[in-house]
Amino acid sequence: AALWQLNLGDRPCAKMGWGNMQSGVPEQAKPGLLCIWIRRRARQMLRCMSGCCGFCLDCMDIVLRVLGPLMVLLAVCLIGFVAYTFFTIIIPHLSDRTSTPMLLMQMALGCFLLVNV
Repeated sequence: AALWQLNLGDRPCAKMGWGNMQSGVPEQAKPGLLCIWIRRRARQMLRCMSGCCGFCLDCMDIVLRVLGPLMVLLAVCLIGFVAYTFFTIIIPHLSDRTSTPMLLMQMALGCFLLVNV
């Protein structure tokens, strides 16, 4: 197919990139100035966005490297508080109501769960 018979409707710069049309034949086969300007600005914008995205990812990397150990510390503190509450508040409260074998089984279960966490 000849160049002027191609369907230019599906190209983004088709109408502005082919220059003046005289009798259905494009006068030049190069993209027009407006189309080149749009492509250059799009490339510049993508370069800028690439740099910005890289900077944001570097910042997120630093934040996650700091936040990770803090979350581990928080989990250890919560487990410690639950264990402290179990052994200082719940066990003495249960010792008044339950028999010794049942209390020993509950303490053994509590210790087993604490060790396995």
